[in-house]
Amino acid sequence: TVQDDFTEPLITDKFSSHLTKFKNHFASLVKINKVIGRTYKEGLEGNLRSKSQEFDKPVETVYEQVKAGIENIQFNSVRNVLILFALLAFVFFILFWRFSRSVVTPLNKLRRYIEPLSKGVLPDEQPKSEGDNEISQITSSINDLIDGLKKTTTFANAIGEGKYDTVYKPLSTDDSLGNALLEMRENLIISGKAEEKRKREDEIRTWTN
Repeated sequence: TVQDDFTEPLITDKFSSHLTKFKNHFASLVKINKVIGRTYKEGLEGNLRSKSQEFDKPVETVYEQVKAGIENIQFNSVRNVLILFALLAFVFFILFWRFSRSVVTPLNKLRRYIEPLSKGVLPDEQPKSEGDNEISQITSSINDLIDGLKKTTTFANAIGEGKYDTVYKPLSTDDSLGNALLEMRENLIISGKAEEKRKREDEIRTWTN
């Protein structure tokens, strides 16, 4: 019919137009698909994956370097702590050794000299006074005491032997023992003179009778 003759070409043209558009869209999709990549090895995804794989080795290298650096820092920290403890132990040992040498050892020597003194025995040798500290001052005082006791002993023996003219000087004005010996000497001298006077008087009586 005339109508069929009119509409058939129109439908055919529309179909052809839609088909052409579909082909164009499909071709565009194919191009886009080629750009993006149909598999993970193709297109943008493939490029991105290959680029990321290129960074894997440098990143792994940096990671190993950082890991090695951290391990090195930890090792150095442990080593430094051990060295610090060793230095502190060494310093403590030196301080203890100096303390022992400057305090403990001299005190032990003084104890060996003082123990005989407590028993009335005067040592032949005297402890050496070294330095200018409390220990040396104590040592010097002990030496003065020993010298004074020796002089006092010598003076006492001289009095016992009747040597009243022996020179003796007390350790101080408060020297109880020394002053007592001097007083005893004076009393013995007075007693001796009185005894001599009594003997002369007895001799005179004997001659007169």
